[in-house]
Amino acid sequence: MKKYFVILVFLVVIISCEEISSDSFWTKFRYSDIISKKIDQGPYGGTTEIHWKVAKKFSTKDVSQYAKAHGWKLVNKTNADLNFSNQILERRFDKTGIENKTILYFKSNLLTVDEDENLETQINCFAIIDSLSNELIIYHCWGDF
Repeated sequence: MKKYFVILVFLVVIISCEEISSDSFWTKFRYSDIISKKIDQGPYGGTTEIHWKVAKKFSTKDVSQYAKAHGWKLVNKTNADLNFSNQILERRFDKTGIENKTILYFKSNLLTVDEDENLETQINCFAIIDSLSNELIIYHCWGDF
């Protein structure tokens, strides 16, 4: 009986870790065009940043469909309060770094929290497409801000 309990605990841990790393599906998106990736998952939060550069252009439709197929929900910027989401984005990329770029905001099943300011959001996933549409950066920040 103890043996089965240990196996069950092991399986729960494996499944839980997979759920936390819910953005690893991006490593399979046009994987041969990835020029850099940084995935840092910890017990109190994590970030994923993947950068692609291609000759063939990225379309917002392709990116949003791929994200949707893997559980991210595209957020309409006009209907959402994005103040905290923009803080998350601007903490990593200064305003000039995202200027003149198309930014898609996504909602994930993970939460980003700033306890000091009493803020939280699930709109913590971003697709940043440059003005020529040949570079894409996926940035996801969850957990303790």
